[in-house]
Amino acid sequence: MAESNGCPTEDHHGIEDLTLRTDTLMLREDSTEETSVQSEGLPTSLELRVTSYGGYGLFATRDLPRGTRIIAEPPMIHQPPGDKMDAVWMQLEALTPEQLNRYTELSSGNGTVGIHQRQMIKTRLANERRSSGAALEAMTNDMVKLHEIYFNNCVSMGCNERFGAGLFPLYSRINHSCLPNVQNSYNATLGKLTVHAIRDIKAGAELCTSYIFNLRTKEQRHEQLKNTWSFDCQCEVCDNTPTAFASEKRRQLMFDIDQALAAYEANIPFARALIPNAPRNGKEARELVERLVAVLREEGLVGMDLAQAYRECSKYSLQEGLIPKALAYAQKECEVEKVCIGSETDHLEKNMEGAVYWIKHLETLSEQDKVKARMNEKRFAKEQKKADKKAAKKAGKNGKGEGR
Repeated sequence: MAESNGCPTEDHHGIEDLTLRTDTLMLREDSTEETSVQSEGLPTSLELRVTSYGGYGLFATRDLPRGTRIIAEPPMIHQPPGDKMDAVWMQLEALTPEQLNRYTELSSGNGTVGIHQRQMIKTRLANERRSSGAALEAMTNDMVKLHEIYFNNCVSMGCNERFGAGLFPLYSRINHSCLPNVQNSYNATLGKLTVHAIRDIKAGAELCTSYIFNLRTKEQRHEQLKNTWSFDCQCEVCDNTPTAFASEKRRQLMFDIDQALAAYEANIPFARALIPNAPRNGKEARELVERLVAVLREEGLVGMDLAQAYRECSKYSLQEGLIPKALAYAQKECEVEKVCIGSETDHLEKNMEGAVYWIKHLETLSEQDKVKARMNEKRFAKEQKKADKKAAKKAGKNGKGEGR
């Protein structure tokens, strides 16, 4: 399943091979909104055509300024949270001929339905339609193909499939790039998946989103893409040009920072021991995220990865008691978030997931809250100082022992 990108506030750092920083975006309206996509076809700003590397892709027919909402599409198939596939099965059987035609034009991938799943499909068809022999085999092949199309194209709707999963035919035409120019996300307020331009897109350019988490090296990205979607990325940061080599250095740095922050947030001694450059306090964590912001901007990753980094800068600033700085970073987060997902964020109010709600929280902090934040940071600093002294003393003893 592809990830709908950009969970606004979810803690995203994960130690490699334990958890990955994931996303799923929730959208909002923008002042430069495109006409919402209708199920019967493309908006006039887009055209579907064959790409230079094979297969189809979506291309802009006119210039699309940064922040433009290009697509707002309801799901053709919706799998509710926790549903094992019954809802998908019923919706597949209920597709109109026109919908079925659009649906079957999508890629089915390579064997996403296993032997066990195929047998379950066959058994259900035999029981429901009382078929056998060649007729049952043909129906099984058809239903397996429909399920493979769903598995290959569905996206999570909300962080951790909060609103389930779904298939969006038009969005499914957007190809992957490790340096995307659009941000996709599911907007529960609208009940639609939206796609926004995160950079100015010229007429004739292909729209590309990212199917994966971007703060990974080329090898890590290619492994995930190959294992999940069975293709080798050929985007501009995955070739063998000097530009790609420079990008790889930045991606390695971003990955290292991501892992260091994961170790810090996990607050587990063995995790910090595995990551030598893990920050020891909120100040060091903030400085590390500030460095991440700079590298993200240099790399051109200006979507929700950047918004999330600004939120972390704000969060760590608050821990230090630096309220004005926390508010300034929150404003930066809000600016990027609006470009990526618009301004309809009712569904992001819970837990201050949306930037605008985080800003309201910071603006309404009482003096008592501010004093508490500063006291917390002083306490953290004092505890860290004691730990550093203890570590230095232990290191000194070990050094003396080695000298004898």
